[in-house]
Amino acid sequence: MTDKGKDSQGASQAGDSRAGDSRATDDRAKDSRASGGRAKDSRASGGRAKDSRARAGQADGGRATNSRPTPLAPQTSLARGVAPARPGTLHARSVTGAVRVTPRPGLTVAFGRGELPEVALAVGEHDLMVSRRHGELTYRGHQWWLRNTGQQLVRLPRGRMLHASTDPVPLATGYTPLFVRGSGYREHLVELYVSGPDDPGPVARRGAETLPPRRWSLDDDERLLLVVLGQEYLLYEEGPRPLTYSRAAQQLAYLRPGKNWNERRIEYRVEAVRRRLHDSGFPHPLLHDNSVGRPSDNSLLHNLLRGLVESTTLVPPDLCLMDDDGEEGGTSTGEGGTADVRGVD
Repeated sequence: MTDKGKDSQGASQAGDSRAGDSRATDDRAKDSRASGGRAKDSRASGGRAKDSRARAGQADGGRATNSRPTPLAPQTSLARGVAPARPGTLHARSVTGAVRVTPRPGLTVAFGRGELPEVALAVGEHDLMVSRRHGELTYRGHQWWLRNTGQQLVRLPRGRMLHASTDPVPLATGYTPLFVRGSGYREHLVELYVSGPDDPGPVARRGAETLPPRRWSLDDDERLLLVVLGQEYLLYEEGPRPLTYSRAAQQLAYLRPGKNWNERRIEYRVEAVRRRLHDSGFPHPLLHDNSVGRPSDNSLLHNLLRGLVESTTLVPPDLCLMDDDGEEGGTSTGEGGTADVRGVD
C-alpha cells in the first residue's frame, strides 16, 4: 500500500473514531436529559405529595375538635359577630391570633405572653408586664368561666376588675371584650364571643333602620334643672362633676325667677327623678344600697347625669336653655327623644 493509501485509511479510521465519540457523547447527553427529566418528575411528584399532605393537614385543622383549639384568621373583630356554630362554642381573638373551641366539660383555654402549648392564644408577646399564662377560660356547668392567673389586673366591661385572687366569673352569651394591663398605659385587648342557640352570625344590615338609644322622659323643669347641674357633662369636659346645689339654685333663680328654685327643692326634684328612672331600668345605680355602704348623693347624681348624656337624653344643644332669652318652656321629650338635636340616621 502506498503512503497516500495509508494516509487515506488513517483519516477514515480517525473520522470513524470521532463519529463514534460524537454518537457516544450524544447518547450520554440524552441519558443525562432523561435522568434530569426523571429527577424533575420526582421533585414534581414530591411537591404534589407535599401539597396533598398540606391540604389534608388544613382540612384536619379546619375541623373544630374537643381537645384542641382551632386557629382562626386574626383580621376581623368579634364585635361584628361570628359564623354560626354549636351553642357554647368559644371564640377568642387577640391582635396576633384567634382560636375557636367547641365546649367540653373540664376543657381549659389559656391566654398570655407564653407559647404553645402553654397558652392557646398569644397576648402581649413583647410586654413583660403580661404574664406568660395570664388568664384561663374553663368550661363547666354549661358555661365558660374566666379566671385571672396573671400578676396584672384584667378589666371587664363596666369597669369590673379581676385580680388573681378574684373568683372566676361566667361569660354571657355573645360578645365580651377584656383588657390585660400592660406596661405604662398599654392595655392588651382580648375579644371573646360565646355562640348562643339563636346566633344568626354576621349579617350585613346596611339598609336596615337604625336602632336609637333608649332615652328617658323628662318634663321641662327636670330638663332645665339637670342641664344646669350637668353643664360639665354636656361640654364633654374631662372628669366632669355636677354643679353644687347652691350654685345651681342661684342660676335657676336667675333664669326662672318665678319658679322659687332653692336647694331644698332641687334636692327633692333630683331624688324624684332618680327614683323614677331607677324603677324604669336605668343602667347606672341611682339609689342607696345599704348592703354595701351608703354612697354619697353626689355619686348618685354623677351616675344620673352620666347616663342621661350617654343615652343622648341630654345633648349639648340643651345648653341653650340657660340663655337669658331662652323660652320658658324649654324642650320636653319622651323616651323617643327629640330628633332635631340628636342626629339622623
